[in-house]
Amino acid sequence: MEDLNARTFDSTDSRLTKWHIQILSCVKGSSKSESKISSQTELNPLIVSQLVTDLMENGLVERTLKRKMRIYYREYFSATLDGVALLETTRPRENDLVGRIISFLS
Repeated sequence: MEDLNARTFDSTDSRLTKWHIQILSCVKGSSKSESKISSQTELNPLIVSQLVTDLMENGLVERTLKRKMRIYYREYFSATLDGVALLETTRPRENDLVGRIISFLS
């Protein structure tokens, strides 16, 4: 059985869909809950849950639990270093002149 981790993904890999990339870019800057990710990406919360689970299995997103009270906690998800590196290789940089030209032509 093949070991799937962030190192096996590349920008041409078919297992990484545009929704995976959209979720990675959403949690890149700060950690967010599934409901916040769902509202920002405009996807169904159940689909977001499945996509986040896929990303967690591949080591691209990590989960942290933050307690509000003794019995109440909330799960937050954030991108790992591998996830950010993969995100940077899949999207051209907007600050880069070549990246802007490519995005303009496509």
